[in-house]
Amino acid sequence: MNYQMHFDPYLIIKERNDRTRAEVSTVRLKKRLRENRGGRASRFTALVRRARHCVGQSLQGNPSPRGSR
Repeated sequence: MNYQMHFDPYLIIKERNDRTRAEVSTVRLKKRLRENRGGRASRFTALVRRARHCVGQSLQGNPSPRGSR
């Protein structure tokens, strides 16, 4: 049996899961945009909600820059 240091199944699985999660969120966003097709304002509102949700998730893991004061 050969040991291959460059092969890390955890990273492969993690990347695949991240890619799948991004695709699912994109499909859900498209579905919400289709459902809210009342006009430009409703589409823009749905897009802003999605962007706020994404930004909020990315900031959850980061420490607050003002927390050490």
